[in-house]
Amino acid sequence: MKAFVGQLLENHSCIDILVNNAGTILRAPAAEHGDKLWDKVIAVNLNAQFVLAREIGKGTIERGRGKIIFTVSLLSFQGGITVPGYAASNGAIEQLTMALSNEWAKSGVCVNAIAPATSKPTTRKPWEGSGSKPPNLGANPCEPMRRAQRFQRPYRLSRKRCFELCDWHDLNCRRWLDGKVA
Repeated sequence: MKAFVGQLLENHSCIDILVNNAGTILRAPAAEHGDKLWDKVIAVNLNAQFVLAREIGKGTIERGRGKIIFTVSLLSFQGGITVPGYAASNGAIEQLTMALSNEWAKSGVCVNAIAPATSKPTTRKPWEGSGSKPPNLGANPCEPMRRAQRFQRPYRLSRKRCFELCDWHDLNCRRWLDGKVA
């Protein structure tokens, strides 16, 4: 990761905005979620995002301006089922967002996170192909969202990102509350 960031900064000496959107999910019931699964999810979802934010953040602090936007899952608030590493890493990103904001806001660096709404489900159920049994959820938890047609659409996510990035020239965060998850 450090080599990647070094090459990135060599090719682009001034990075004002970082949209930190990394993620992987590996499903297994918590009692069966092995260390390799845990370590891989934490490496991608938390460690890589921290290293990118830290290294890009150094330049934004020096310049006294910049924005870092993390993407988290709604599972950072809800926990999820059969995804302990994913849920934990997203909760950690939420806390990292606040920690970096608390530290860097005085330097003019704006750190926030966005949490997209529930996405339209795929045809594959999360437990299919994993050897796990479907969780006993009772009624389908997505049913109210499906009926209301309130699934996240890519254009809505794009609008949310644009909202976070609008007035990109206002990199001193005069218009933003820092450390929040939108």
